Amino acid sequence: MQPITQNEKNITILVIDDEENLCRLMKRVLERKGYNAIVAMSGKEGLELFEKNCNIGVVVLDINLPEISGIQILEILLHKKENLKVVLTSGVMETKEISECLSQNNVAFLQKPYDNTTFIESIESLLKK
Repeated sequence: MQPITQNEKNITILVIDDEENLCRLMKRVLERKGYNAIVAMSGKEGLELFEKNCNIGVVVLDINLPEISGIQILEILLHKKENLKVVLTSGVMETKEISECLSQNNVAFLQKPYDNTTFIESIESLLKK
């Protein structure tokens, strides 16, 4: 895999997850790697942040969110920005619904729990597509 360019690091990565500690950790890991990172603790907040930030190029999206599911959010986001890269995360094993989402070239799945290296590799792999 080729190294990530400075232009790719100028994108903003939006993390949408209802686990506060995990959000803080992912933000720190991303910022240490040179990425701009913002976090949302709910699907509603994530959609609002997405509307306000035109530089978002990658979304890390928990599937199991209260109020609105990650799958529903994924559909909304991809409708708004077709070429958006999305890493779906979940503590449950891959389901048929997740598999259908993964048929899109710009969507990846990351099983929780995961380590920082796997997290960054999944994002950088998507950026290379």
